[in-house]
Amino acid sequence: MNSLMAEPARFARYREPLTTTLTRTGAIALVVASIAGFIQLHHLPATSAQWHLWLALLVFVAWISFGGHCVEIVYLNGIRPRIAGWSDSLLIVARLCVWIVGGAVLFLGALISRNLMLFNELPPTSQIIRALLIGGPAFIVVEMIAHLFLLRRGRPSFWNRRG
Repeated sequence: MNSLMAEPARFARYREPLTTTLTRTGAIALVVASIAGFIQLHHLPATSAQWHLWLALLVFVAWISFGGHCVEIVYLNGIRPRIAGWSDSLLIVARLCVWIVGGAVLFLGALISRNLMLFNELPPTSQIIRALLIGGPAFIVVEMIAHLFLLRRGRPSFWNRRG
């Protein structure tokens, strides 16, 4: 039996106030960028160049944090309702495909932003190709970890097939 028939509310549109989204994704970006910056510098930023580096790192992480939320909303509210009759296995494959494409685009945007902020130029072709190839799989890992946190909180997630 298709799980759609058993759980009609499972495919309800996802809604969240923009302020909640920005607060959560902004906090994630601040924490991750701060930890990564501290690891990279071995201390808090002290010079304007170090603060500029940290800001570029924050923008990079914000692409993944806020952009990742947007990719998930595109799937939940844009794509999933159109394919709701598909089997659970095909829904999983579709979501992974969205994550791969979305992750590649987000990592490319993050890379371009970082390079423009730090070097005032576009990244070389080799970095662009690497971002496109690594971005999708890396984003899947990020999303699966995020969905583990949702699962632990009893919320709908990829892991319990309610999200």
